[in-house]
Amino acid sequence: MNEQAREDYEWLMEYVKSGKERFFVSDWGCSMTRYRSFGIGNKGLILVNEEKKEAHMLVYPDGELAGFTADDIDMESISKTGRTYDAERLTVSYRLVVQRYKDGVALVSWMLHPDGSYFADEGGFGRQDDEEVWAYAYIDTDCRTLVKFQVMDDDETKQHFFQIAVQKAKL
Repeated sequence: MNEQAREDYEWLMEYVKSGKERFFVSDWGCSMTRYRSFGIGNKGLILVNEEKKEAHMLVYPDGELAGFTADDIDMESISKTGRTYDAERLTVSYRLVVQRYKDGVALVSWMLHPDGSYFADEGGFGRQDDEEVWAYAYIDTDCRTLVKFQVMDDDETKQHFFQIAVQKAKL
């Protein structure tokens, strides 16, 4: 049992009750609930294991990755994209999305760089020819990394790593 995650759960439940901040709360499958702070985009992301009464902060409101370390990132894969800034600093400048759990695992998608239209004004000035760069990882219901963040260019690759993650989650 993760004592810190239990303490975080108690804190989160009291904080939610206090009404100091609003949260989007969603059933995320496999007895998991997603809490996302209202008004701060995809930052301030918390996953709760309802069976174990444990809360796992994935991203702090300032964009710092909370639930991941450098050991959870395949830098060799990400280096090939040329977009390593956020991965090296363990920050979320753009988006971090957790898909719903299936078979005890969830896909985590981390946008390392947006497409070129992100930088354009209303008239298109400032647009760049950049493509979106995403890294993906799989986590279990304890929010442990089963498959490190890496580039997964297609659905077949994601499915391959999903199968690996499911097997690891069963261990």
